[in-house]
Amino acid sequence: MQVETTGPPVVELVMRSSYSLQLVILSYLVAVLASHVTLSLAERLRPIGGPQAAYQPRYWPWMVGGAFSMGTGIWSMHFIGMLAFHLPVEVAYDLPLTATSWAIAVVVSGFALYRFRRNHTTVSGIAVPGVFMGIGISAMHYTGMAAMRMFPGIDYDPLLFATSVLIAIGASFAALWVAFSLPPRMSNDRGGKSWYKIAAASVMGAAITGMHYTGMAAARFAPNAMCISSGPRLDANWLAITIGMFTLLILGSTLLLSVIDAQLQSTIARSAEALRAANEELEGRVLDRTAQLQLANETLEAEIAARHESQQLLQAIIDNSQAVVYVKDLEGRYLLVNRRFEQIFLLDRGAILGRTDHDVFAKETADAFRDLDVRVAHADQAITEEETAPQADGLHTYISVKAPLRDAAGQINAIFGISTDITERKRLYEELQRAYEDLRQTQQTVMQQERLRALGQMASGIAHDINNALTPAALYLQSLLDRDHSLRPDARNYLTITLRSIEDVAGTIARMREFYRPRPPQLAFLPVDLNKILQQVIDLTHARWSDMPQERGILIRVENDFASPLPMIVGAENEIRDALTNLVLNAADAMPDGGTLTLRSKVLEPTSADPSVARVLVEVSDTGIGMDEAVRNRCLEPFFTTKGERGTGLGLAMVYGMTQRHSAELEIHSAPGAGTQVRLIFPAAIASASAATDTGSPSPKRLRILLVDDDPLVLQSLEHALEKDGHLITVTDGGQNGIDQFGAAQRSGTPFDLVITDLGMPHVDGRTVASGIKSLAPAVPVVLLTGWGYRLQTENQPPQHVDCVLSKPPKLHELRAAIADLASSPRT
Repeated sequence: MQVETTGPPVVELVMRSSYSLQLVILSYLVAVLASHVTLSLAERLRPIGGPQAAYQPRYWPWMVGGAFSMGTGIWSMHFIGMLAFHLPVEVAYDLPLTATSWAIAVVVSGFALYRFRRNHTTVSGIAVPGVFMGIGISAMHYTGMAAMRMFPGIDYDPLLFATSVLIAIGASFAALWVAFSLPPRMSNDRGGKSWYKIAAASVMGAAITGMHYTGMAAARFAPNAMCISSGPRLDANWLAITIGMFTLLILGSTLLLSVIDAQLQSTIARSAEALRAANEELEGRVLDRTAQLQLANETLEAEIAARHESQQLLQAIIDNSQAVVYVKDLEGRYLLVNRRFEQIFLLDRGAILGRTDHDVFAKETADAFRDLDVRVAHADQAITEEETAPQADGLHTYISVKAPLRDAAGQINAIFGISTDITERKRLYEELQRAYEDLRQTQQTVMQQERLRALGQMASGIAHDINNALTPAALYLQSLLDRDHSLRPDARNYLTITLRSIEDVAGTIARMREFYRPRPPQLAFLPVDLNKILQQVIDLTHARWSDMPQERGILIRVENDFASPLPMIVGAENEIRDALTNLVLNAADAMPDGGTLTLRSKVLEPTSADPSVARVLVEVSDTGIGMDEAVRNRCLEPFFTTKGERGTGLGLAMVYGMTQRHSAELEIHSAPGAGTQVRLIFPAAIASASAATDTGSPSPKRLRILLVDDDPLVLQSLEHALEKDGHLITVTDGGQNGIDQFGAAQRSGTPFDLVITDLGMPHVDGRTVASGIKSLAPAVPVVLLTGWGYRLQTENQPPQHVDCVLSKPPKLHELRAAIADLASSPRT
């Protein structure tokens, strides 16, 4: 029979242990007997007739023999108590340490008897040997514990450790006090003295065992502890019995000698009376024990009935569970299944118990079940995992919780499992995950659109000032290219590129506020040759990918692979050129140590959605540092940049806006260290569409034109350009001056034929100017030339009193066409 140490369910931080009740009782009996022998020896060491008596026997044989008997008894009680203690690992005892603990017990016992022989019943006579005996007994106990040689070592609870030492000292005090308090050796009341000794021995035995088991309770064994002692592995029960018998023999012999010596003077009648009393006592005990056994038998039968009822209740609960419940032994054989198991797998309980998964399921399924069972047994803890099992309607997914079961000795002897069908729940979860991912993508798209709109609103605030600054340069360049035929070809090419760059900047400013807006119907898209634009981009960016890197000793090779012939597309040439320029600049920045920049065009097959329209691919790739997934997911966001202060974060955002306005596709492929590939896919122009050509504007007649603006450079450049076309130009600074000048001309009989005015001017803006002109001469056309022209052009109709809206910087052919059109149109 074993008594397990139990407590509230907690996480096991120490090794579980138990005690053998039989050996615990045996240890107590040995302690009582040793105590009784000790008291008898104390009695034998009392001087007969006092220390002044003429005759004193020789006491040293009793002291030596008593030390051996008493020490052996105390040590035997300790060692039997140690053997009563069971751990879930095999334990052996180090022989030298075990012998040392025995020697300590003998020495302490001899010292106690020596001090007792020399002292009287005084505080100092009890205190000194009492403390020494208590410390010695504690030393004997913990030396015996050390003989177990555990790794990791035994840890002790400080409070219980101190308590065990105090109990040992207290027990030593009690033993000495009882010994000094025994009735005189020659007293005639021998019966009373015997009962006194038995009671005292019982109390002393309880104190000694109390100290031992308190010390055992103080010990803490790590859950992974093992015994590293090389001592022999002997059966604990037989070893305890052997030691107990040997100890009983020694103590009995010692006690017998003491009793014989004490009872030499007893009479036969006294012995007979004592024997009769002992016999009556034994019979009474037998009767009491018989009654106790009968009561215990009745209690056991009631417990068996209650346990059977509990088992029936537990089986009913398991059978009515909607989860699959089962128990298997360590070989995988089913020991228990519930009704749900039978219903799902169409098996009778009798047909499954005793069989394994390989007898019931397909090999692949059975192997998976068995693998999880083995892992649970090896892990010695519960494991939760998904499992799949075939059923009549297909494969089902279960969430299984499997845990080890233990026998009375704490050893794993079975695997318990509960499996819940989550097939439908998992399907719903996957659908929810897909819906969540769709929602997340939608949210990212909306957030990106909002950032782009915010960027457009910011850009509109600076568009007017930038376009005003670009206007003089654009007008003078156009005049030179149109009228100066003496320019060398390279100079004309340089001026053309410069003009194109100015137009691209103006287009960029206009597009910054148009991110993600649908293409306005009135915006004219013309046929575009992508190969031509690619070559222009190479020329425009030559300094960035060639000259500037070579200054640092870096070589970037540019390769082109243009398909020929390449179908035309319909679009805004300057927008596409800007987008490709941004891509080339980004590619050059991505190759700080040099590399290869490739520009490619290609014809792609039509898609199944629109098989009648071919597609044209433009690709810009580099062999640079590349992007990881996080950067690639954010690279199209406005203001997101990895270039630090050198970058604005607008380049790829503008490319993305251009693709949206051109109904094109944008693909970005990149990986760290593998470079980046950006692909733009445009729908090809319909074959029947013809490219619009500039046939030139008809030569306008000579007109009197009033220019109204608040920027002197804009007025000067416009005046020079229009005067070269033969017009009579009058310029005025500011809106109110323009209205006054127009009124004066009307009154003087030299009216103006046309008025060109800016929109944003201090005090009196362009709308007020147009209103004032129309109030004086409704037939005179008014042209609104403004840095916000692109925005106004996309609106459904021009502002009130305005006949035409043009953007800054103006294109001369557009300005001439507008003047010619307005001059030839009849006015009422």
